[in-house]
Amino acid sequence: MANETHSGSGSVGYSIPAPADAMVTAEIREAMVSPVFARMVAFNEPGIAKIFPRITTAASVNTLAAGDTEEDAATPTTIVLTNPTATMAVKTAAVRQSKLSIEGAAANWEAEMPAMLGRALAEKMDIDVCDLLGGFSNTVGSTGVDCSLENLRAAHVLLRRTAKGSAEQAVYVLHPQQIGDVEAVLASGSGAGVSALVSRPDFLSLYGQGAGTGALSAYRGHLFGIPVFQTTNVPDENTIDDHGGALLVPGQAIALLYKWLGRIERGDQAVNLASAITWFASSCYGAVELDDNKGVSIITDHV
Repeated sequence: MANETHSGSGSVGYSIPAPADAMVTAEIREAMVSPVFARMVAFNEPGIAKIFPRITTAASVNTLAAGDTEEDAATPTTIVLTNPTATMAVKTAAVRQSKLSIEGAAANWEAEMPAMLGRALAEKMDIDVCDLLGGFSNTVGSTGVDCSLENLRAAHVLLRRTAKGSAEQAVYVLHPQQIGDVEAVLASGSGAGVSALVSRPDFLSLYGQGAGTGALSAYRGHLFGIPVFQTTNVPDENTIDDHGGALLVPGQAIALLYKWLGRIERGDQAVNLASAITWFASSCYGAVELDDNKGVSIITDHV
């Protein structure tokens, strides 16, 4: 037990401090998943905003009738643009530790403190990007109702209709509760669509756990031939009654614009007559929905 106090007959109690291990166990953080689906755009120009213009109409093709000329048959299409705009803001974090505690510790705090700040900034960025997952106009699911296989199938059908061919590149990004709801249905072997699903060669891959770090550790396998990623960073919806996961096309539905990510600086200072080291960290970025047709929000019960 740390800092145990021992005393013998007629002796004064004394304290034996427990030795510290040189390896520090990191704080609990969620695996990042936004790099899987967000278009990452570096911005090295003046200003803090960037427009991502998008054509919302398609040119129509006319068929020439007998006796028509090319000029007579040509009906120009008026091109309409929308201008989604990402506006960046600075996110900051800082930690402070006394030089005495750093120099007297077994752990390498000179490396651990910047690493901890980097993890904090990365998780905040992931939360900010994932917050857009619940905001697509096209949605499936019902508030207060568990996520189902039918919800996921319906999302795919809907995305295939709105995103056309690009829907074949889509990924699911779901809360662990949503995945757990679907796993419960699969494990029971009952419910709509289960018989057809279990006959698929990729059925059991839903239970596969991806190895590695970062986005790979969030990978759960494939369902309906679509990669499935899980994260607790998906937004709460309907006043925290629901989770807002999504099926979306990577690089086409959401973008992250950034000037810098994970800039870490060290400053030495005197605090209450004690020498201390402070690490400052910052990122500058903004997220934006690029194309509402390239995503379907999956809104289902929180628990």
